[in-house]
Amino acid sequence: MNAHGSPRDKLDDQSALAAPRDAVLAFLSDDHNADQGLAAARAVFEAVVAESGADGVTDAAVELASRLASALERIATEQGLLASELAEVWFLD
Repeated sequence: MNAHGSPRDKLDDQSALAAPRDAVLAFLSDDHNADQGLAAARAVFEAVVAESGADGVTDAAVELASRLASALERIATEQGLLASELAEVWFLD
């Protein structure tokens, strides 16, 4: 269901599933201007909110977490670590 209680359509899902990739690419697109990358990433998720509401943002967040977990698992395996340990290190403040 979308934010309006209607069944979600394929367009909603596609936008939400593409958003994590688009946001990451926005951050990576310009190493010299972090503010531009941040603004572009925010614009990606603002578009998801406009198109799909809270459900779309939730889908995008879950997709992003899933992709990050997969990447951490691959990196951890290569380094002989547990993925959960690597995640703890990556998210230290």
